[in-house]
Amino acid sequence: MSSDNSKNNNNDNNDNLDTEDDLLDNDILDLDAFNQLLSMDDEDDEDHEFSRDIINNYFDQTRTTFADMDKAFRAKDLSKLSSLGHFLKGSSATIGIKKV
Repeated sequence: MSSDNSKNNNNDNNDNLDTEDDLLDNDILDLDAFNQLLSMDDEDDEDHEFSRDIINNYFDQTRTTFADMDKAFRAKDLSKLSSLGHFLKGSSATIGIKKV
């Protein structure tokens, strides 16, 4: 399938983002920040073990944070909800994610 066909298929579902251009066009990923993370890997580490661990930890942490946010929302604890949202925004920015 050519990239033109892939882009046409994405027009059918705007939520389906599979190319770097889609990520940039939708302001989801800051490639400069993400590339900074990748640059922290050892030069001979083709598997990007260091950055992969950081990203995996981010996703684990994000699941926990969303669960905590849900609890705070149900308890109407807006201070806690705000704090968790701020934390999530900061940790997302660290790996280049602009929108959560």
